[in-house]
Amino acid sequence: MAGYPHGSGAGGRGPRRRNPWWRRVRWMRLFLFLVFLFGISGTMLAAGFMVGAVRAMGPITALRPQVAQTSFIYDRHGELLTEIQGPENRIVVPLERIPEHVRNAFIAIEDERFYEHFGVDPIGIARAVINNLRGGHLQGASTITQQLARSAFLTQERTWRRKIQEAILAIELERRFTKDEILEMYLNQIYFGNGAYGIQAASYTYFGKPVEELTIAEAAVLAGIPKNPSAYPPPPIPDPGEEPSKEDRERAEHGRWKERQRLVLAKMRQLGYITEEQYQAALEEDVLANRPKVNTQSPRPDQDVFGHVVDYIIEETERVLAEQLRATHGLDAAAAQARARELLYQGGLRIHSTVDPELQRAAYRAQQEHLRALGYPMPTPDDPNRGPQAAAVLIDVENAQIVAMVGGRSYEKPLGGRDWNFAEDSRRGLGSATKPLTAYGPALAAGYTPATAVDDVAVAVPSGGGTHVIANFEPRYFGYTPFRFGLKRSINTVAVRAVQLVGVDQAWEFGRRLGLPLVDRDRDVAPLALGSFTEGVSPLQVADAYATLARGGVREPAYIVAEIRDAQGRVLYRHQSQKEAVVDERVAYLLADMMREVMEPHRFPTDSRLYRPSTGTGYSVHNNYFRRPAAGKTGTNDDRDVWFVGFTPQYAAAVWVGYAVPDKETGRLPANASGARVPGPIWGRIMAAAHQGKPVRWFDPPDGIVTATVCANTGLLPGPHCPEDMRYREVFAAGSQPTQAEDLWVTLPVCAENPELVYAPGCACTPTEKAFFNRPRAEVPTGYPQPRDYALRPPDPTKASCTTAPAFQRDRAPNEIWLTPEGPVPGELAVTGEPGGTATIRITDVAGRDHRVTVPLPDRQIQVAASQSVDVPLTLPAEPGDHEFRVTATSAAPDGGTTTMVVRLRVTVRGAQPEPGGDQGEPGAGGDEGGRGRGPGGGGVAATVTVRLAGPATQLLAPGGPLRVTAGQAVQLVIADGLGQPHEGVRVSINGRPAPGEGRRINVPAGQQVTLTLTFRQPGRYEVVIDHSDPQHPGERARVVVEAVPAQGEGGGGGDGEDEAAGGQAVLPLGPGAWRVDWDRWWAGLTRRAA
Repeated sequence: MAGYPHGSGAGGRGPRRRNPWWRRVRWMRLFLFLVFLFGISGTMLAAGFMVGAVRAMGPITALRPQVAQTSFIYDRHGELLTEIQGPENRIVVPLERIPEHVRNAFIAIEDERFYEHFGVDPIGIARAVINNLRGGHLQGASTITQQLARSAFLTQERTWRRKIQEAILAIELERRFTKDEILEMYLNQIYFGNGAYGIQAASYTYFGKPVEELTIAEAAVLAGIPKNPSAYPPPPIPDPGEEPSKEDRERAEHGRWKERQRLVLAKMRQLGYITEEQYQAALEEDVLANRPKVNTQSPRPDQDVFGHVVDYIIEETERVLAEQLRATHGLDAAAAQARARELLYQGGLRIHSTVDPELQRAAYRAQQEHLRALGYPMPTPDDPNRGPQAAAVLIDVENAQIVAMVGGRSYEKPLGGRDWNFAEDSRRGLGSATKPLTAYGPALAAGYTPATAVDDVAVAVPSGGGTHVIANFEPRYFGYTPFRFGLKRSINTVAVRAVQLVGVDQAWEFGRRLGLPLVDRDRDVAPLALGSFTEGVSPLQVADAYATLARGGVREPAYIVAEIRDAQGRVLYRHQSQKEAVVDERVAYLLADMMREVMEPHRFPTDSRLYRPSTGTGYSVHNNYFRRPAAGKTGTNDDRDVWFVGFTPQYAAAVWVGYAVPDKETGRLPANASGARVPGPIWGRIMAAAHQGKPVRWFDPPDGIVTATVCANTGLLPGPHCPEDMRYREVFAAGSQPTQAEDLWVTLPVCAENPELVYAPGCACTPTEKAFFNRPRAEVPTGYPQPRDYALRPPDPTKASCTTAPAFQRDRAPNEIWLTPEGPVPGELAVTGEPGGTATIRITDVAGRDHRVTVPLPDRQIQVAASQSVDVPLTLPAEPGDHEFRVTATSAAPDGGTTTMVVRLRVTVRGAQPEPGGDQGEPGAGGDEGGRGRGPGGGGVAATVTVRLAGPATQLLAPGGPLRVTAGQAVQLVIADGLGQPHEGVRVSINGRPAPGEGRRINVPAGQQVTLTLTFRQPGRYEVVIDHSDPQHPGERARVVVEAVPAQGEGGGGGDGEDEAAGGQAVLPLGPGAWRVDWDRWWAGLTRRAA
């Protein structure tokens, strides 16, 4: 059959067929399976990735961010003193204090759907993607919650893992906190550039104001910063003392912050947060022009002034917090210290201190200006011994608060950097400033008194198996010396005797109770008496010890941190007073009374024949810098350290000056760098500033304080021969006052012209009684001076008698001048002769000294040897009349000084002397009787005045008005007791000067009276004051005015009689070969001429 082949040939091919459907289904199934497999794998991988991201986050527990906050230190007035910044400068502020327009500014630019999403905003993400694809300005999709999660809990790396973690944390934050809580955390967490974290720190950094005061324009500036804190912030406000940099000035004019601010404002307007008017006003506002020039709202005080005191506040804050954490949380010392430090630098603490900023500035200025005025250069870190350092501490006594602390002349680190603090870290020898604390204080506590007298001579004390001689700073030794004067003059040997009397153990314990860091090696006489302690003391410890005395012996350690609160205002610490009576209040009062003698004349006599110089070591400080009653003490430690410390009832202060590294070459102060000269003026200026506007106060005697009159160099009641200038009124603890009279003062007859010579019958000198101090000989180490009171011992009659003085074996010639230890005799010498004639005077030494004498007619110098006479010819003037000249004699005094005596030489040249404009006149009337005061009305007692001492009711019984007498007449002054009590130390003065003789100091026994005779030889007006300045008898003072009128015939020129009543020669002729010196008249005439 044609057309249908029945088989295939070679190379033939049949028709092509399609694959079966079931084969095609199999491949589809494989494809779907593979899609499913990859989907499951991708899902599992994504899930695993997410699980890994979550696991990397760790457990989600407390999600509230633990932000590091800035702590603040406040002064005693509650004003901000400085900040303590840790890793971040942040000030947490609650949301209710953040204005609504500030919140809206951040929501508008960062997360406009903040109150609508659940932490992650899908709509916002989609809108950001579409906007970015369209080429609009780049938008981020992170919500405020995500930014908080990133900033508080995550790093800033850009990875998918961090994105997943951020989203999960954001959702969890939204679940646990409200929207307002999240917004508050966000605004306090984010970084604003220039070291500012959180909205409050940023507000101060850029606008110098708290967030509550931000305007809309300023809020828009701050809201634009977190997007890029390095590019968008304006320049910060300069700190005090700084100037804007060139970069800051450029940023202020052309910075990108302006464009960013306009974008934020536009967004706020678009969302309805502000109106068109507010928008336009904000654009026109010049936010930089309105802010302060310096950032005064966040002060950074002068680091030199406040650096050391801030360091001490930080140290004390750490210490008290650590102690509290150990007590309340059971932490060990290291853990407690670490936690306290963390709280300080990150906990946002509010630390309230006791510092007074004005007194702090005054204290720093006082030391800086005074040391500069002395020429001391400023030390440097490279050369710490270039000049001396200084430190000062001022304590409010009543509150035990440190109100000022200067720890050095400069502060070389950033504030809070812990520079070396010489007020608290340094330990130096205290020198003589220890004497009230470890010598006199223990002695008084043991029953000794301020009047206790010991022998001021060099003293040998045991030392290293041998002996060591302790001497005085000055080569001067007074002999028997009371504690009061020993402290006043800072006499080393008197302090040594005090320690020896009480014993080193008791003195050591007394100092320890006052807070001094004494160790066992200090149980020795030398360190306790002279302050050379093993470990030294700091100015803070010294000021605290003296404040204890000012507090009446009550120890209350001085503190500087009053209160600490956390960032939420909860009290973490509040100072609790811890008082302990460590010194008897009577002992504290006696020490303060003795230390007042250092500063000014107080109780001890200033005119004593023995205790000269009588000035206290702090007189210059009191007179020039702080003229209030104060207790003070100087201290010097081997030319390396000088101190001045002291107190009043209100404040106690200690000032130290010395080198940072003491050594013999560069670390020693000059020899004249005394406590009164270097630290003393600093102390005075600080105390003057502290007391400005405060009432003048002194310590009231506590119960159990009594007074008694003592003889100064014995400490006992005055015996009959104790001189008036050695008596004074002392204070005692009741029961310790002396009851026995001294008997070491005795009297002997001596020559009035030379009291060093015992009088013997037949001598031509004037016998008088003189008091001598009959003390035993002292044990003085070889090579050291004898005590000064040896000069008061009775002379040996075989060696010091008037019989051994050639001048006293004959009468004084009429024209002879005796140079005596008490002055020249006579004080005036009259010479008469013819014009151009010659007269001879004789100058004789009766003092046992060599003299250099200047004589007139003609002027020349001559030498008069001891116990010798020199005849001196004088050429009288050619012009008749009366002439006056001076004879001056200079000699070396026994105390090493110089004595100068002046004799008034009156020369009368005979001959007629024409009256002015006419012939020679006749001699005036009056003659000898009037000239000598023996004319009518001369001599005799003209009136009697009685003063009855009765405290405030003291009476004066005298004629009304001025009492009129004739020159040369006397007034009897009767001083009587009106209380039935003794009145000791009554003073009588005439025209402000002590009355001659016994009138200078009078003791009126109970129920008796004392009569004085006052003669008024010169015409004139005299004011006589009777004064008894005694706390036991206040108000005992009376005043009477005496007018002395010329006697009849006085002042005439007739006769040859010279007016002796008017102050002529002090030598009164009593007949041939016999004469006596009227010493009262001689002394009064000499002092009038000197004045």
